[in-house]
Amino acid sequence: MGYAYDKHVPSRAEIVVGMLADAIRRSTDRREFAKFVDSNPAEADRLARDLNTDKATLAAVVARSDGRPLLFGQRLRLLGIDPRWLRHRQPAVAQDLARCCTLCNSKTRCAHDLVGQPESADWRAYCPNESTLDALANSPDAGRI
Repeated sequence: MGYAYDKHVPSRAEIVVGMLADAIRRSTDRREFAKFVDSNPAEADRLARDLNTDKATLAAVVARSDGRPLLFGQRLRLLGIDPRWLRHRQPAVAQDLARCCTLCNSKTRCAHDLVGQPESADWRAYCPNESTLDALANSPDAGRI
């Protein structure tokens, strides 16, 4: 049985080292992706086409990705929609949600809202996925949790 005091609270040094490691990983990811695009332009085009986007958007996603789980999955669950159902039944919608979420400038605010006030509707004012999420939440066909 776990108690609250058993949970490890990272020190400031651990947090800083973790942030530095994440920054290095993101930088490496961007460089590796740029090398991949330069070395394999046809394959990069094919990848972009498979993901229903372009190479510039793929590069932006790689550059903006922070390694955290995508927030839209958490938002989907709060709206009562099963993310696995969405990925399997509507993969293009799931990909578009993921792309918009990754490129969003409000990730910090979203993450804060999901933790601090998950039932609040404040996210609707800044979320680029608001209309799609709203449509899914109101769809009788959506996979419910």
